[in-house]
Amino acid sequence: MAFTPLVLHSLTKFPFISPNLRHGRPFSSSLPNRKTFSYIFQECSKTQRSNAGKRAHAQMITSGFSPTIFVFNCLIHMYVRCSHLDFARKVFDAMPHRDTISWNAVISGYTQHGLIKVARSLFDSMPERDVISWNTIIAGYSQNGCPCDSISFFLEMRRNGIEPDRTTFAVVLKACSLLERDEMGVQIHCLVVKMGLYLDVVTGSAIVDMYAKCKCLSDSLCFFNEMPEKNWVSWSAAIAGCVQNDEHVEGLQMFVDMQREGLAVSQSAYASVLRSCAAQVSARVGSQIHGHAMKNCFGFDVVVGTAILDMYAKSGCLDDARRVFQALPTRTLQSWNAIIVGCVRNNQGLKALELFWLMNRSGVGVDEISLSGVFSACAETRGCSQGSQIHCLAIKTRLCLDICVSNAILDMYGKCGALTEARVIFEEMNRRDAVSWNAIIAALEQNERYEETLLCFAEMLRCGMEPDEFTYGSVLKACASLESLDFGVKVHDKIIKCGLGFDSFIGSALVDMYCKCSAMEEAMKLHNRMEMQTMISWNTITSGF
Repeated sequence: MAFTPLVLHSLTKFPFISPNLRHGRPFSSSLPNRKTFSYIFQECSKTQRSNAGKRAHAQMITSGFSPTIFVFNCLIHMYVRCSHLDFARKVFDAMPHRDTISWNAVISGYTQHGLIKVARSLFDSMPERDVISWNTIIAGYSQNGCPCDSISFFLEMRRNGIEPDRTTFAVVLKACSLLERDEMGVQIHCLVVKMGLYLDVVTGSAIVDMYAKCKCLSDSLCFFNEMPEKNWVSWSAAIAGCVQNDEHVEGLQMFVDMQREGLAVSQSAYASVLRSCAAQVSARVGSQIHGHAMKNCFGFDVVVGTAILDMYAKSGCLDDARRVFQALPTRTLQSWNAIIVGCVRNNQGLKALELFWLMNRSGVGVDEISLSGVFSACAETRGCSQGSQIHCLAIKTRLCLDICVSNAILDMYGKCGALTEARVIFEEMNRRDAVSWNAIIAALEQNERYEETLLCFAEMLRCGMEPDEFTYGSVLKACASLESLDFGVKVHDKIIKCGLGFDSFIGSALVDMYCKCSAMEEAMKLHNRMEMQTMISWNTITSGF
């Protein structure tokens, strides 16, 4: 029986399939066979062409062909790769016989799509499990934000007598790095040595990454230097580790050394060194790396491109950042976030708002970073009307439940003079941090509710929240406006006790408070004791006289 016209039509879309197949002639006969269907499903899986795969699946059913377990597994894998989990599960459930590959393929699909509970349930139902089955669940827990469960499952694997392999160690070390638990990482490192896998480049790279993420950079680099074989993953992990631990110069030097070793620079290595340039506000070095990335065909890579525009924005080169953004062939949520936050950082609030609405229309969605950035833009431009509209979007997407977003909304309403709305947001917050308290205290002070500012500060202390320099700045302004010397002195005592007495920002605020409370002698003493006398403190002293 030859292929139907429907399947022939689907095959013409695959230039990689042999001419015999495209013209309806399978490999050895006119009958569809195991080799034919498995080949089609594998190619559809590689290119993620689910429609062609579905047509071939339909042909397999109508032709009366009895698939082997291997063909079924190829079909399941294709549906998983094409994100059609419902089809994959139907094929799996319809199989008369299954092997561990069948089970692992479906379990992997569920973990990749965040359905870890379904994956675990299926795992528990397996008649036989291999190391891949265990690795899939261990990796699934880490990928879905459950690193503790990942480690627990690894320990359960050991109790069941299953021998870990290099993939097991790579994923469980990743879980340790997510938790920043170096004590667990050290134990796993010892097990790696005991099993003789410490020479393996994949496992070694995971150890380098784990120590760096656990803030043990010296251990990370020591192990890296002792590795007999290093690949681009090892180098990228070491470079990223330096940057994550604020050793930016060392990270840049390793970037240079990587190329001297004759290794091609990876996407992640570019992203790391560009973050380093952004942290050091070094547009000169960053522009050189930008040129290097362009030369190596990474300039238009969306991850590297986003890192480049973020570097320019953080270095104050917003025009360069915009040019990079405009040149990106694909703009992801991260790309939009980088340019919007970049505009906010460079006091271009109106431009940030314009870009946010363009982003919203583009359909890429929003996240906590987008909303926090755009609420800051509304606060800067005093755009309460637009802020209210975006607040509705935050409620609709339920992102308003995120504490960073709530704090940004609260700050926006406070700076826009909408004190009633700011209070409502503050009262409705399920959890408050120091930023939340600072925002409401600043809102009260900025809107001349000075007595309420001091009452709110007292409430903050009763809740056990530790004030910072921003809290004290607002409270001292309120004391100055009320000319409340007694309260100001109490605040000053608390500042000294918590070790912020030498902060120049707080020092200037204290001088201002004493001057406005007519305590010029105390103001002069404090001003003279300041390690760094600012223009603000000098102006305050001068105006006090």
